[in-house]
Amino acid sequence: MKPHLQYFFYESMFSPRVRQTKRNDIENSVYEEVNVILNDDAKLKQYLPVCPNTLLELLRVLSDPQSDILGVETVISREPVMAVKIISTANSPLYTMDHPPVDNLHDAIERIGISGINNVANSYLLQDSLTINLDNYQMFGKTIWQHSLHVAFICHDLAGKRGIECPQLSYLMGLVHDIGKIVVFNVLSNAYNERSREYLPCSKRFIELMTEKSALITERVIENWHFNKEIVDAIKRQKHQKKTGMAHLLYVANLLSESYIMITNGCFEGQDGIDQLVKYHGLEQAYVDEFFNVADTIAGACST
Repeated sequence: MKPHLQYFFYESMFSPRVRQTKRNDIENSVYEEVNVILNDDAKLKQYLPVCPNTLLELLRVLSDPQSDILGVETVISREPVMAVKIISTANSPLYTMDHPPVDNLHDAIERIGISGINNVANSYLLQDSLTINLDNYQMFGKTIWQHSLHVAFICHDLAGKRGIECPQLSYLMGLVHDIGKIVVFNVLSNAYNERSREYLPCSKRFIELMTEKSALITERVIENWHFNKEIVDAIKRQKHQKKTGMAHLLYVANLLSESYIMITNGCFEGQDGIDQLVKYHGLEQAYVDEFFNVADTIAGACST
């Protein structure tokens, strides 16, 4: 039987103790309240993240065929911490090789290139929207962020290999494709905290709610952010039986990243898990192996 990967992916983020938590009165009342919020636009609005203005400006500049390094530098210089991150990235082993260190933003942009700048900047600008700081569930937030970086990396990589235009858009698509998970989790966490800090969203019922609602919330967020139509359409079509272009990239990337995390967390047995990926989803063995070999380094290389 074909495994239901998305459900198992959510389940893999929690320990066996958490996954086996039984329903209780608090959970039942939370579930009812959260369902009301997620289905009420006015109530949900307060939980939806706001798109960083710098990200929108950067997307505008990068999509303009007449833009140059100076235009990109002007936008990035408005975010000093991001500028420092880009200079630091330009001086990392990935870019230095036989080159001397750079000490200014202009030279850093020239060394990394527009595509690389796009990836580093998007990761920096969206990290606050794609992580969870709840003390007892920092691991959940860390896993979602790692997953988002994995999917962004794969989408960008495959877009270049398959000749799909604008690989920068593919990277951004990968970063935001699961932002609905964060929204649903934050709604749940808030509802629990209003009742008792001894309880946290952790049962199968929570996992079922994530599976059911997160994709629709993601669509809502990216539409509100007025993202490029290609990104919006691809995220909506990734679950369709017939998917092409960016939607297929996202489907493959999501599948690879979720499977990697499940194998890492012991839900699949090593090579048996990889064999299931190839068997059930028709992926190329060589690419699966390639991603699994570099997956551990991706989050560290792209994160801020």
